[in-house]
Amino acid sequence: MTHSDEYNGWTNRSTWLASLHLDNDYHIYNGIQEWIADEEPDVRRLADHLHGVLYMMIEELETTASDMLAVGTVWINWEEIASGMLEEAR
Repeated sequence: MTHSDEYNGWTNRSTWLASLHLDNDYHIYNGIQEWIADEEPDVRRLADHLHGVLYMMIEELETTASDMLAVGTVWINWEEIASGMLEEAR
């Protein structure tokens, strides 16, 4: 499998997995939804914000594995996740 293979309807497994974690953590999800309501971002701005949120989660691990996880975020289609979240917020 390559990083461009679709997975569960998403661009790839990395995108699906990032979306899964951002959507399924109550506090993170609510924080993102509040940020969307307050900031009224476009897709690109929300995509950048989501990348930052996940990056902070990874950095909190403070392990060697966190470095490897951070590198893996390059495969995530942040705009795809952002589009879905903006659609939900409407």
